[in-house]
Order: sequence, then structure tokens, then C-alpha cells
Amino acid sequence: MAEPIQILIIGAGHMGGALAVGLERSSQDISITVIDPTPIRREEMAKMAIHASDSLPKKIESAAVTLAIPTQTFESLSKQCTRPKYFLKTWKNHLNKRRIAD
Repeated sequence: MAEPIQILIIGAGHMGGALAVGLERSSQDISITVIDPTPIRREEMAKMAIHASDSLPKKIESAAVTLAIPTQTFESLSKQCTRPKYFLKTWKNHLNKRRIAD
């Protein structure tokens, strides 16, 4: 059995929360992590068996990253990404590995 596809959703509000729940229900082959600074939103995700965190991982290993945050928070998020080139390179390498395996 193949490893589940890892998806990172940044934001667990109306859009991010709905996306996470929909994806979780759609397939057993998906592993979702939601990032949100609000404890109650993280608790809601955890109740639905969706992993939730309050901060970005040091290394992104997800096959897809979705920004489900208000546009006015993009600048704040970008300041948390201290090594964006590293994140992009890591993600590109991950996608290439998946293409070879498929």
C-alpha cells in the first residue's frame, strides 16, 4: 500500500476548514495537516481526526500546500518562511519522487 498523499492547508477558517473536511472524507489515501493560530479552530480539526498545528513545519514535505488565509495576512505568513527557496526546492523534489514512483 502506498503512503498517503500529504497535504498542508494553511488556515482553518471557513475555507480551509471546509477544504480539510472535504478532502478527509474523500479519500483514505490523504494525510492532512492544518496550520492555524486559533486554538478553537485547531480543536475543531482534531475532533474530526485532522492533524492541526499552530505553526509552520521547519521542512515542508507535503505534495500540496494550500493557502486558505485572508490576503491581508500573506505578508505576515511570508515573514515566517525564513527559507522560501528551501521550501520550494523540497516540495519540487518531493513531487519528482512521486512522479517516478507512479
